[in-house]
Order: sequence, then structure tokens, then C-alpha cells
Amino acid sequence: MDLSNTNTHLVSIVMAVYNGEEFLAEAIDSMLKQTYKDFEFIIIDDGSIDESVKIIKSFGDPRIILLQNGENLNLATSLNRGIKYARGKYIARMDADDISLPKRLQRQVEYLEKHPEVGLVGVSRKLLIEGKLKKIYNVHSHEEIAIRLLFECPIIHSGVLFKKELFIANNLLYNASFYRVQDYELWGRAIRHIKFAVLPKVLLYYRVKAKKFIDSIEIMERKKYMYHISKKQLIYTLGCNNINNTYLPLYIIENGVFLSKDKILRPKEIYIFFNKILLAKKYSPIRLRLYLGYKWLGLFVRTNNVQLLFYRYFYWGVIEFIRNKFISIFY
Repeated sequence: MDLSNTNTHLVSIVMAVYNGEEFLAEAIDSMLKQTYKDFEFIIIDDGSIDESVKIIKSFGDPRIILLQNGENLNLATSLNRGIKYARGKYIARMDADDISLPKRLQRQVEYLEKHPEVGLVGVSRKLLIEGKLKKIYNVHSHEEIAIRLLFECPIIHSGVLFKKELFIANNLLYNASFYRVQDYELWGRAIRHIKFAVLPKVLLYYRVKAKKFIDSIEIMERKKYMYHISKKQLIYTLGCNNINNTYLPLYIIENGVFLSKDKILRPKEIYIFFNKILLAKKYSPIRLRLYLGYKWLGLFVRTNNVQLLFYRYFYWGVIEFIRNKFISIFY
């Protein structure tokens, strides 16, 4: 393993692993077989007690740089260590259980070199669930990414390539206090300073646990973290702190978080709240209406509240649902 820090590469791949022996070799191999070759591969072992380190060392590839934490810290801290160590102009993220297709880095580097105004480019992905691939809708434009960041994380973490200097200049590192959804928190801050894009071609297989293997406590923790990040995004958009009374019930119903008997869906309040987001005029009104309609449609599916049918957001949601399904067919 080459631990010197003198040579330069255009791309630094940063991967953190903690007890990831099951899929680690496949993930590493997918990066080493990239058609784009000018990279260093920084892998941070976060105190694994399984065979992860042995697997990393078994490759014997001089492009791999192994950094070992003395103890288990967390993903954000490990990634920050890798980014600070990196020598590349671009940082490519990769997770220890996903699969990058051979032309991923080549396509991303070409895009950023041709579009200097863009600071981060992601890739479209298919879900990999128990060995089977599933098509899903992927966002592509900066505008749509910014809108979706209000309520969710539309950028796949292990599929991004971004400009290191631009992120460092804007103090954009991972927040180590976030033990879940660190990427969502970072992208929420970064979108205010940096232009995003996502390539339409599928270049990543994103591994997802089957529902029967997902820890319910982990799910609830993720949703609670996401609530706080989403709230910050909405406060930034609306320019005010007073969003709890309407937004919290909305988030509860959609995600099943913080459930209590006094949290009741009141369509008129949600309607007024969505209108406030539109009136902030931070985003394209057409794209924002369609996305908010999609969220409204989701509320109807979860609650079967017939009152939701009598608001225009429901019909915008149907249009967006059809649009997403149609686009997914071609990518």
C-alpha cells in the first residue's frame, strides 16, 4: 500500500468501511476496473473487527491507500479524513457495498471538464435488492435536485464526483455529529453555493437491504435526522423559523415519526403551507408545483383521506407520478 502523499491524480476515490466484508471485494473491484485510470483509491477502515482490512490488502494494487482509524469513529469523520488526505482535483465517493459500472468515472470527469460551472455531478442508479436490479426515477437537473432537497435526498451518496477545492473553500465537509444521512445534511448546505447535476445514464448499482433485514430502530433514527435537515432546508427557503405547527404533522404522516394522537392531518393547513413554499419564489413554479403535488399524492396513499382529492395539488401529483414512470422507462 502506497502511503506517500506526493504524487498527484485528477481523481481521488474515497471509501469508508466498517465491518463490510460481505460486499467489499465486489465494490473495490468495480472501481479498480474503471475505464478511467488516473486515480488514487483512499479506503478508510473505521475500526473493523471482521475481515475488511485483510480484503483491502489482498488486492495489492498500488493505487489503493489504506488509512486505519485506531477505533470506530463514524462515517462522517472517516470521510472527512479521506477528503483532507486526498490529492485529486475531484473527489469520487464510493460505498463498500455498491457497484460502479466501468465507465462511471470516465463519464463524470468528462462532464465536469466540459461544464466548469458545475461543482458536483452524480449518476443515475438502479437499486440492487437481493441480487435483483430495480429501475427507479432519477433526478437530473440542478433545479429539480434543489427542490427535492426540501424533503428528501435525491443524490445517491456513493455516486458523486465533486470538486475538492470548491467544497473546501465553502467549508463543506461532513458534519460529524450526524450518524445517519450525512450526505443529505452536506448536500443541503452545498446546494446554496454549488451547482449540481446528475448524469441520466445508469452508472451505479445501489445495494438496498430487503425490508426483512432492515433494523426498525435504524430506520427511525434516519427519519428523525432527515426531519431536522428538511426543516432547516424549509427554514432557509421560507426565511422564517415558524414552520413547526404545519410541517411536523406533515412529516409524521409521511414517515411515521414522532407519532402522537394530537398530530392530525388537516389538508387546508398543508395546502396553505405548500402555497407559502411556492410564494417564496426560490424555484421554478412549475417544477415545484409538480413536486409538491407528488408529496400530496403520497399523503393520500398513506392516509386515504378523501379530503385530499379536492385540492389541486392532488392532480399535479398524479401528473408528476405519470411523468416519473414514463421517464424511468427510458433510463
